[in-house]
Amino acid sequence: MRESAKLFKELRVKKNLSQRELATKLGYTSPQLVSNWERGLCNVPTKNLKTLVKILKARKDDVHTALITDYSNKILRHM
Repeated sequence: MRESAKLFKELRVKKNLSQRELATKLGYTSPQLVSNWERGLCNVPTKNLKTLVKILKARKDDVHTALITDYSNKILRHM
């Protein structure tokens, strides 16, 4: 599982938000995008990253580290 996926899901659950509630707060009509992030099927759109960090009260350093780790692992898989 991607580090960012694990982090975002953990924070969402800790805040007691459903995927639908989080999606609505981010301006989406369907929780599918949140589900896809949490399963590592897609990345969080960078345009939503700042809002997501604020909603989940995430530490910017933790999010940054998780995203960099994900990207690094992706690069290594293709080498």
